[in-house]
Amino acid sequence: MALRDQFRFHGSDADYIAFLEKKLLESSYVIATYQRAPQPEQNHHITDTINHQQGQSHEDEGDESGNLQIIKYKPEHTNFSKQYTTPRWQKELDQFLTEIPHLKSWHFERKKFLMGNDTVLRIAVYNHSATCHLSPESAGPPSSEGLIHTLLKYSTFTKNTFSQANTLGGLARFLELVFLSLCAVSMKIVRDPETVYNAMKNYISNANSLYLDKLICGAIWANSCISALLETPWGYRGQEIFLIAGQSVHFYSRYAQHKKSSDHFLENMKNKAPDSDVQSDMPAPILMIPLILEKLVGGKMPLSDICKLLRYCPDRVTACRPFFEKSLTATSQEDTSTYAAPSSPASVDRRSRDFTSQESETDNPVRGNTSLQPNKRRRLNSSISNLATHQTEAGSQLNNGLERQSFRDKSADLTPSHVHNTQEIRTFGTPTDDLLYGPQSCPSLQAPSL
Repeated sequence: MALRDQFRFHGSDADYIAFLEKKLLESSYVIATYQRAPQPEQNHHITDTINHQQGQSHEDEGDESGNLQIIKYKPEHTNFSKQYTTPRWQKELDQFLTEIPHLKSWHFERKKFLMGNDTVLRIAVYNHSATCHLSPESAGPPSSEGLIHTLLKYSTFTKNTFSQANTLGGLARFLELVFLSLCAVSMKIVRDPETVYNAMKNYISNANSLYLDKLICGAIWANSCISALLETPWGYRGQEIFLIAGQSVHFYSRYAQHKKSSDHFLENMKNKAPDSDVQSDMPAPILMIPLILEKLVGGKMPLSDICKLLRYCPDRVTACRPFFEKSLTATSQEDTSTYAAPSSPASVDRRSRDFTSQESETDNPVRGNTSLQPNKRRRLNSSISNLATHQTEAGSQLNNGLERQSFRDKSADLTPSHVHNTQEIRTFGTPTDDLLYGPQSCPSLQAPSL
């Protein structure tokens, strides 16, 4: 009864139930109407004001809205990052290309690299140790009048020191390329590839086999570029590119993962040699990696198979053999005074006899070769380890050589003319044309024209 009094309803129970149902329906309608109600009057006023201002702006612009067109959305046109971003490998390869001089100035730039090809070749094959013998230019406490002269002399000495450091850096990178090319050849000769990996880890630290395989692919990529340059105006000078302006094989391994990298490299190299007749009569340099590897493996793989693996033309490589042998066996007073031979001259002759006897032997140059005798395997592994050790020493000397220099003979009175004379830099020999390019007579080894 209390609830009925609240609504002031008088009647039977059935009438009261009907009354409550009606009240419930009315309440539901009010709630639904509130949810669908328009925004307050204030919002209507703001919207009308904005629309009025926009209408005025359209009128001022001449009502250009009628000329608008509907453009369909195409997702492939909005992916600007993939369309315009240069890939990382191309940026690094372009940086490599910027370090390479043009062919017109190559002969001059080559002379600035203080180490002759003959010296590089003997280092790569016989593992001679390159040691800096630098002397500072100091002649006691300078007077006030001679201070500028002392500054000039010491600036020349510092510049010369950096030049030799750059030369050692180029040598170390070239030896790294030779070493990893030797690893690629050794993979086809030895039975257990882990022995090759262990030798590589002696130089590259504790890297996994997958990364080491990528480095080998990078070395093959670099050799294939050298081979392709033989058919361009660069000719045999293409080998020196990886000595003077070379990068670490780590970068070559990244380039090798992209099919467009070789074409990109060769196209830019051709642009650096627009005139096909530039220095076309210059004979071939002797830095031929397949011939170096043939010496290091001791006849365990034929030269033709080495060329096939590294993507060289065997005829091109064979044509370089006379210059290669002449440069390798040539000796000079400068080299003997600077580079300590691995042993006595008799040992060098003994190596030549060993190579001659090994060259006549025939082994199956494939991985898993069971006919490879144990002593031959030991010699091959020794060659790999020696080159890896030498490469480590070259890199270490590049990083720490300047710190180990001692200021010898402080009372020596050296003039700037002595420093400018490259013959005084006995560490690297004299960069004459004969050292750089061999005898100036070889019509068959001229660089081909495009």
